[in-house]
Amino acid sequence: MNPVNYILTLHHLSPDAKEASSRSADLELPRVNPEKLRALLEALAGVATRHRTDLSVSPEIRIKHGRDEVLVRAKDGGLNIVSWDKKLTGTNLAVDEILARLAALTGPDTAAAAPVRSAPVAAAPAGKGLSGRAKLALLAVAFVVLNGFTVWSLMKPPATLLPDYDLLPSTDSRELLVKAAGEYETGSKEGDRRLIIQPDGSMILSTYGPRRQIIEQLNLSAQGALTAGRPVLLTSDPDLMEIKDTDTVVLYGNIYKRRSS
Repeated sequence: MNPVNYILTLHHLSPDAKEASSRSADLELPRVNPEKLRALLEALAGVATRHRTDLSVSPEIRIKHGRDEVLVRAKDGGLNIVSWDKKLTGTNLAVDEILARLAALTGPDTAAAAPVRSAPVAAAPAGKGLSGRAKLALLAVAFVVLNGFTVWSLMKPPATLLPDYDLLPSTDSRELLVKAAGEYETGSKEGDRRLIIQPDGSMILSTYGPRRQIIEQLNLSAQGALTAGRPVLLTSDPDLMEIKDTDTVVLYGNIYKRRSS
């Protein structure tokens, strides 16, 4: 079976994830194997211990495999997982526990992150080994089973809780994003949220503290889609953002109103 590779996006992090800075541009790493992912997560854990109270920096690694995506964030001295899947979400997790939860998405191949030693195979007693024909038959059965499992893995539908949707062509998606672009908020009090949608599909979701101070920030992306004939934005969580009208969107059940300048 093909080795597992992830697509990572590093936010507020150096390429080796050992240093955090708000001046660091987002960096995408397209093919990351489990061993490299472990090294980056361990580096992020070190960063988490050094950035407990600096709200200007939000070090995080977005991990994507197929259509599944999670966010590992350094916060409060530890590593947290943010995901639409409640079974994956967790706080103050060890690197091994994060890798184990990712294995639930990608299958047993992620065991490569922690190699397993095979038990020694005892030699067959002389004269009691399998005949050449029997060995060929066993190899044929193993070949069929392995190939059948591979086909099943490729054909099985990805786990999702979303309603059926169809992605829009790139031109239509870009047009929808341009129309939706702007700054929205649920209100201006502590605990309310702000949403910024950029024409290129990048989004920033923030939480207000006292006096509209930003106390938490999440970077997302979106693309245009249709569900039940209605235009929506498919976010990288993933979730579907409903576009009510030119000034109103709904995300995670919260209503956001376009903020007037």
